[in-house]
Amino acid sequence: MEGKSEETQGKSNCFNNPLPDMREAVKAQIAVLDKVHRTYFEGDRQKQLKTKIDEITALLDTRPIELVANKREKADLLYLRGRALDYLPEYSKSAEEYLSKAVKLLPGFFEAWDALGHVYWKKRDIAGARKCFEGSLEQNPLFPDALRHLSMVLRQLDDSNPESKKENFRQSIALANKAVLQNLADSESWYVLGNAYLTNFFTNDQKAEDLNSALKAYKQAEQLQKEPNPDLYYNRGQIYEHLEKYNEAIQDFNRAHEIDPTLQADKKASKIADLVAKASEPPKPRINPKSLLKFKTKQRF
Repeated sequence: MEGKSEETQGKSNCFNNPLPDMREAVKAQIAVLDKVHRTYFEGDRQKQLKTKIDEITALLDTRPIELVANKREKADLLYLRGRALDYLPEYSKSAEEYLSKAVKLLPGFFEAWDALGHVYWKKRDIAGARKCFEGSLEQNPLFPDALRHLSMVLRQLDDSNPESKKENFRQSIALANKAVLQNLADSESWYVLGNAYLTNFFTNDQKAEDLNSALKAYKQAEQLQKEPNPDLYYNRGQIYEHLEKYNEAIQDFNRAHEIDPTLQADKKASKIADLVAKASEPPKPRINPKSLLKFKTKQRF
């Protein structure tokens, strides 16, 4: 999610560093940081993320916020700093403060509202996250990032009323579909749509069409993805496991493990293989692996 409004006035400053040029450099660095966050799962992952964040903050330090008078410029810099800090593995109070200041300066800054919502989500303030994502969509009703994020948050609301919970899931699916329609080539939107159908199946009515819709969405996401998404394979593996398509389940769990070993999906694959092997032994009664399933969707912002 990138800020889309460029400041066209004041093409130079006392640091001889034009804001648009510096801001574009920061955006490029954040894109690199985002790719590390999504695709790098080696043992030094956190160190790599911290290094990238430090590089971005050092670049932003060349334009001290306290010396910026223009409201648009200041909001941009606050937003970029807050976004970078939010890539830390833990909740960042500083990120919340920077992004809160950005939306206070420019209430129409829909990217900043969305970024602040993610900070609240990481803080486990689901209600606060929802308000921020809704605030982003009030400013830009077709912003795909906020559509996806609100879809995800609606599925996480703690609602004891069964009908209200079902309505939240219906809205979640509708929002994910709306995100897909903004860009049919966006793998992430298809992936979030797949998760919406999958969680609705296991949480509410367990209608077969939900699983079929999830599989179709995951297939689109897989075909369109630029980098492999381990959670996609993990979640699809659970569908195949439930459908007793064990070969496909094992393949997807192993693929998830290849991409991100921290998911420990290889253990899921091994367990299925062992259960199937035992179930096929003639002297022993057949074991139905489905009865041992435990469902947990993998979903990362």
